[in-house]
Amino acid sequence: MSSYHQNMQQSDKGQLALSGKEPLPCPDCGKVSLIRVKNDCTLLDGTVVPNLERLQCSSCKANFFDVPAMDAISAHRRKISRKDTDMQSRKKQDTKIA
Repeated sequence: MSSYHQNMQQSDKGQLALSGKEPLPCPDCGKVSLIRVKNDCTLLDGTVVPNLERLQCSSCKANFFDVPAMDAISAHRRKISRKDTDMQSRKKQDTKIA
């Protein structure tokens, strides 16, 4: 297990909190209130990524994504794209049949 994960601890609310000696300040608001959360996340383009683990400021609610979070976002976008492509193919087939 990496030292990063060893410095994380689960709170009673199901949130993962940073447990290192020095808490991290939020790059947006500057308050020392970054916590690790795992829940549905709505991205700026409206895409909802279910159960996404990421850092979130408990003060201003800004989200920060590490590499595993970015990988999960990319995988979710690919999944959505495949579904959209499948639906478009079905519509074309239905139009040809009718």
